[in-house]
Amino acid sequence: MILLVAFFSGLSSFLGDAFDATAFATTYVPLVLFPALFVGEKAWSKTSWRRPLDMDFQTGIAAIEASETTDLREPKLWRRWLMAAFA
Repeated sequence: MILLVAFFSGLSSFLGDAFDATAFATTYVPLVLFPALFVGEKAWSKTSWRRPLDMDFQTGIAAIEASETTDLREPKLWRRWLMAAFA
């Protein structure tokens, strides 16, 4: 679906009186450039493809959660005014 939207978003560069090369380049070059750069980086750095199921999201989570703190201080006066005005 995203590719379909991206493909038709640059259709205006073909329509009209003249071909708009700038609109064509800014719309269609990234569709080829970004995947090529991603695959090229994977090949250059020789890293493997990993599935989310193979990743470890549990090890060390207790230390990360223990280091997180919440700010329990009273907000400053100007912050309270802003929160009251825009809440």
